[in-house]
Amino acid sequence: MKPKRVFDFTLWLDPGEVWKRGPHMPFDVDPTPGAGLWGGLVTGTKDRWTHYLRDWRDECRVERGIEAPPNHGLASTLHIYVHTGTHMDSAFQDYPEGKGLWEIPVEEFCAYTVILDLSFVGKGGEVDVEAVKGAEGADMIEEGDWVFLASDHPAYRGPYILKEAAQWLIDRGIKGVGKGRSMKQDRICHKMYHLEDLLIIDSLDDSKMLPVAGRRLWTVSFPLAIKHLEASPCRVVAFEE
Repeated sequence: MKPKRVFDFTLWLDPGEVWKRGPHMPFDVDPTPGAGLWGGLVTGTKDRWTHYLRDWRDECRVERGIEAPPNHGLASTLHIYVHTGTHMDSAFQDYPEGKGLWEIPVEEFCAYTVILDLSFVGKGGEVDVEAVKGAEGADMIEEGDWVFLASDHPAYRGPYILKEAAQWLIDRGIKGVGKGRSMKQDRICHKMYHLEDLLIIDSLDDSKMLPVAGRRLWTVSFPLAIKHLEASPCRVVAFEE
């Protein structure tokens, strides 16, 4: 059946940009209870992580080249940090025993999704259970759904999701959670989702979600088909039936 409308919630990347971050501090043991092996709770983990850390100067860039004769066509090489832009995180990010994206059946990336507008919480405000329950459309969440959280605030300056709100979503039996680039949350929320093998989508485009907030739409969110990655850039599209 042809959908009435299609919505793209993906934050487009410009490889011409250089996404800069400050130098990464040496990796420390994560004191969070249940942080998992990746959190530094195993002897030698700190050294292993430090060995592989980089300074993140180039998160997304393209090198241009020309194919040799007889093709003479443009041939680009993409270098990308898998957690940049709109991307999907699997439980393998936080727990070695967690499922990786390549282990998840493709149908699991397709589901009904409820989009919640949390702009009313205010800049830097706390998103508690009552705030999530009070958002238009929250009563439509069903087991097996995804939930996308958005606000109208600038990037990383929106409401702050508390772990109690994350647990409320988990208790609804959802399949995964996504958040716009405006939304912030404690790292422990990330670990809570992954402990339940939930998928996470970060850095969705708030401006594209807000016009359809409060609705329950069929969405597909496909990561790249590359094995042994804990995360991947993904394309997130919703359909109005």
